Formats: sequence, structure tokens, C-alpha cells
Amino acid sequence: MRGIALAVFLGVATSIKRKRAFLSTLLALGIACAGCDTFFTFDAVVTDCSSGLPLEGVAITVRIDRGVSAMGYIGVPETTDAAGKIRIVLNQPDSDVVTIGLDKTGYQPWSHQYDGQPDGQVAVCLTSSSP
Repeated sequence: MRGIALAVFLGVATSIKRKRAFLSTLLALGIACAGCDTFFTFDAVVTDCSSGLPLEGVAITVRIDRGVSAMGYIGVPETTDAAGKIRIVLNQPDSDVVTIGLDKTGYQPWSHQYDGQPDGQVAVCLTSSSP
């Protein structure tokens, strides 16, 4: 349907100049949105390093360090579930550089910078902050 609308517009445009301007705009939008259909996905299972048991309620922070829309920290209202699992999907190219942070009261914080999307599920264990 969009192809038909484009063909009709180009057929009735009053001048070559208008056609060029329209096509230039479409091209610019296409280039700007080159990474729009790719996603940076982070799948993890978070456990206690001592017991190996899953940790529920671990908060996640995400920072886009380099990429199409490197914007620093973004709010991700997510925590791990009862099985210690978390899945974050960002509308960012899977080749971006992203730092993931995990934090839970009573544990040392964990963070790692990924230069591109990690392969498969990431296993993370948090160390208790009490001696």
C-alpha cells in the first residue's frame, strides 16, 4: 500500500525538484533508522555465589556507552524473578556498547560492559557484602 502511495505521489508531484526533495527526505529517514529493527537483548540468571541459589529482586541498570543513541543511563524498571532470571530488550542495535549493572541489598554490586550483545544467557553470581 505504501509503495502505491509513493508511486502516486511521484506521479503527480508538480516538479522534479519536489520529487528530489521527497526522495531525499525518505533516504535520510532510512539512514537515520538503520538500526531501528535490531535489538540489544540481555538474558541472565543471577545467583548467590556461596549457595548457588537464585536471587529474586536484583535491580538492573543499563547504560548505553556507544551506539546509535548513546544516552547514558536509562531507566529499566526490572528486577529478577523468583528463579533469578531477567530479560531486557533494548531498541538499540545488537552491536552497541552497553554496560549492565546488577544490585541487591546485602550483596556487592556487579557490572560489566558488553561490546555487542552477549551470546546466549549470562550466568552471574553476586557475592554477599557481609563477612
